[in-house]
Amino acid sequence: MECRDRSFRLRLRARLQAERDNESCFFVHAAGVHRLKDVITSKVLKEDHYKMTLIPGHAILNIKEESTNLKPPECKFIPEPSEEEITMRKRKIIAWLEKNLLPVREKEGVIDLGSASILAPYGPHEIFTNNPVIASQIQKVISNMPDDFEA
Repeated sequence: MECRDRSFRLRLRARLQAERDNESCFFVHAAGVHRLKDVITSKVLKEDHYKMTLIPGHAILNIKEESTNLKPPECKFIPEPSEEEITMRKRKIIAWLEKNLLPVREKEGVIDLGSASILAPYGPHEIFTNNPVIASQIQKVISNMPDDFEA
């Protein structure tokens, strides 16, 4: 089986019971192939869409570089919000959740909703709960908060 990319071609083992001579995972995208442990510490970009293909290392027989004029992709990082921005966001989220009649308590920097918690920086993807239905409902409420909402 062949996996074609703009800059690399990977020949993958077709059989399921492949020898496990390489336990690494590789991250393949249009700009090249990267070891997963090198990518795991970087932040994922906020874009409209993002496609990632994970290929277990044991499934790769060889990697052949087709072009020598390759440049590594530029890393774009999302700037960390300041302490003031995080505090404002927390107050805004608490006020919005209270306006939507949800029981909200703040406990040691964590917004507590009973069966769910929201951690800093208090966005729709920082919701922690064991129930995915509750998580999606809280995400919808937070995502529907207007940008001009005042706490």
